[in-house]
Amino acid sequence: MAYNAALGLEGTSRLKAEKRYTYEQICDADLKNTFGEAKGLEWFKENGILKWPKKPEEVYWRHFIDVRVPIYWEWMPDMHAAMTEILEGSGLPLPEAFFEPLPSWLPCGSHECTEPDFDFYAFYYRDVIHTNSFTMENAWLDEAAQMDPYSYTIAMNENMGRAKGLKDGDPVRVETERGRAVEGRVRLTQGMHPEGLGIGALCGHWSDGMPVAKGKGVFYNDLLEVDWDHTSPNNLNLDLCAKVKVSRVPKAGAL
Repeated sequence: MAYNAALGLEGTSRLKAEKRYTYEQICDADLKNTFGEAKGLEWFKENGILKWPKKPEEVYWRHFIDVRVPIYWEWMPDMHAAMTEILEGSGLPLPEAFFEPLPSWLPCGSHECTEPDFDFYAFYYRDVIHTNSFTMENAWLDEAAQMDPYSYTIAMNENMGRAKGLKDGDPVRVETERGRAVEGRVRLTQGMHPEGLGIGALCGHWSDGMPVAKGKGVFYNDLLEVDWDHTSPNNLNLDLCAKVKVSRVPKAGAL
């Protein structure tokens, strides 16, 4: 089962394929698997948190890892040849540049946009209050996010925003060269690069089943292209930024 593999559930905590589990039961199994049979979900509901003294190696574990990082991957050209043979007849191009033994700069599609007025690189960042889009329905975190000036807004460099005649709270439309677009309210800040446009978390839920989260913030993924041209052929990573233009939404269509 996927949960057994993803959570590393073992022994009595392992979920059975023939049984249906509630979300709370899965959480209980995960906690018991990690902290022991006596510390399941009910224990954490009553006690809140579990603390223990940590060694420096536990806190700063990467510093203590003794590894070598290879920079010459001699097997990459062989992989390209094998994949080219597999993809023959599929119509999918497999650029050899992605399979060179030494790393080189290969710009994403969003970096090659030269259309006028597309002067921002939009990107998604992890909001300090939320965990991606999973916690938007938490009423307490939503209340905190509404008090934060950046959680549900679009962050733009203050100088660039002033030059475009924008002020904090103005409704704006963010659009890619292919016509993908999102709308939201702008927040001007000196903490943003002049060419950057930051959209926090992954908000913008639309489901009626999420009444707390529905209609708040901006769903950044609507700006992304999910196709072969915007995907790395050797690891299938998507181009996660987008070259965009920003325009003010007229008052009549304000959010």
